[in-house]
Amino acid sequence: MVALNTFHSTTGLKANIHKSQMAIGGAPTEVHNHCLQLTGLQETQFPLKYLGVPITASRLTKIECSTLIEKITAMKYFICWRALLINSVIFGAFNYWASIFLLPHELLEKLTQLCKNYLWTISAEFKRVPYISWNSTCMPKGNGGLGLKDFFAWNKATIAKLIWAIAKKKDIKIGGIILPLMILAGTGRRCVQSKKSSKKDALLLENGTRKEIKEGYEWQQQAEGRVPWGKIIWARTIIPRHTYTAWMLAHQKLPTRLRLNRHMPQNTSLCELCQMEEENEQRLFFECQVAKSVWIELQNWWPITLPPTDVERIFSYLVKLKGPKRYKLITYAVFCVGIYHIWFARNQAIFKYHKIPSQ
Repeated sequence: MVALNTFHSTTGLKANIHKSQMAIGGAPTEVHNHCLQLTGLQETQFPLKYLGVPITASRLTKIECSTLIEKITAMKYFICWRALLINSVIFGAFNYWASIFLLPHELLEKLTQLCKNYLWTISAEFKRVPYISWNSTCMPKGNGGLGLKDFFAWNKATIAKLIWAIAKKKDIKIGGIILPLMILAGTGRRCVQSKKSSKKDALLLENGTRKEIKEGYEWQQQAEGRVPWGKIIWARTIIPRHTYTAWMLAHQKLPTRLRLNRHMPQNTSLCELCQMEEENEQRLFFECQVAKSVWIELQNWWPITLPPTDVERIFSYLVKLKGPKRYKLITYAVFCVGIYHIWFARNQAIFKYHKIPSQ
């Protein structure tokens, strides 16, 4: 009580006895009863909740984190704007916990699986294997990903910020070597970070601002070089559903019949739109007679010319496109519109038995 009274006299903040509780462990019965009688506080036991998060006497486990899983699972899922909802709603609920605790590995695995299922199947339940790996999906948009957050890397970056904020107040330096409590990539032990050592040795955040959290997160991702087609599919003139299909095409991971036939025998591998040759990306989008009709219709509206080559060369051609910025942005949008509607017509023909005319 002396400590509480000192705190009250210093800050002017007084503990509310009626709302406060005390958890006592490892004490004899006499000391236990004496503490409750002296303070007048109600007794409680761990785990308990404070500001919506569990407080435990030991390391946090997945059992205490079950409320986070239940909260995310109970969210309503929508077909459109899936990536945006993952990065805003689901990540927002996760980020509050991640900025306080180093969350259990099982919990992060469960959250990652929920986001995978939602992105690829619009459901919290597992229904099919993702077409693109989650590591690639979580890469920045300029590096070929969707810009989704990697929960493992983000949790380490936020906790490293908290640890550095504590260690920074101590200002411990020996011979130019800083001795804070850090988090290594994949570990949670003490490490020594030298000013001359590389970033591969340890994660060093200069202060506790969000900018440094972002830098630490990007360092842990180890993103490779930027993809040239990133500026095409992420142009501001393109709506999200067109971007998503173009992104799949750029990775050449769309579930065409020829690709599906490699893993599961199909009744036919012919192009659904023309029924002439095997269906792959090149055939479906650029060589099929129906696809050619679509591009001709678009050319009547906007001067877009695509070389009759493979998918990679077409993206390379668009990257090197000359002209004013406004012209290039509209050309990128027209290209993604054509890709989306050809894919949409193909799916309508397969699953709804409805043929959409190229006009």
